[in-house]
Amino acid sequence: MRIDTIPPTIREVTPIPNANLSALRPTVRCKVADNLAGVRDSMEVRIDGQVVHSIYDPEDALLTSTPYFDFAAGRHRLDIKVTDRVGNQRHYSSEFSTGTGKAPGSPKKKRR
Repeated sequence: MRIDTIPPTIREVTPIPNANLSALRPTVRCKVADNLAGVRDSMEVRIDGQVVHSIYDPEDALLTSTPYFDFAAGRHRLDIKVTDRVGNQRHYSSEFSTGTGKAPGSPKKKRR
């Protein structure tokens, strides 16, 4: 029998570190996996210390979190904590900015 001492993985996180987003209510997405014990249902996503409701799709190993409120424009801290079924934890932290980027597909100013 193999003892699981390896924490789960957190990868492909968006927003990426130091991203400049136009949205004041950014959606957080990441891939979460654990090849031995499996991922526990109690995953936690926080932005600026506030818990953000998350939905985990085990078939796609995708964790998605969208706040129910707008954040003030400026810099924000993202923290993700994932625990496997035997208690091994992985933490991920980064920062991003909101209300500063240009929205995708927004019209460009015409030069005169």
